[in-house]
Amino acid sequence: MCQADITRTAPKKGLPGVGVSSSVATCLGAGRPVLVPSYCNFFDLSGEEVIKYGDENQLEQRLRDVFEGAAYVSDNLLAAEQYATRNSGPAIARRFLDLFNGLLDHSVPTGGR
Repeated sequence: MCQADITRTAPKKGLPGVGVSSSVATCLGAGRPVLVPSYCNFFDLSGEEVIKYGDENQLEQRLRDVFEGAAYVSDNLLAAEQYATRNSGPAIARRFLDLFNGLLDHSVPTGGR
């Protein structure tokens, strides 16, 4: 799905303004710029991880920026990498383990196990 140099996403059909965040998250892990329409909102992204555009002219400019190596594209790729690392399978599994271990620690009656 994300083997291209750039990924452009579109909103989910029938739900204007709603992006498919699982598709975007998959592409963020590929280390390539992800371009999305500015009206798409993703519940778990800060907005720095994707490159938003408003219309076809702005899309064209964003593409030029990507290919010419504009400074903000490097910042975007760093934010995307940090997001992918923070939300990787092992990182999420670790957070769940920590949560469940914390719950177990609090459920032990006072006086030992």
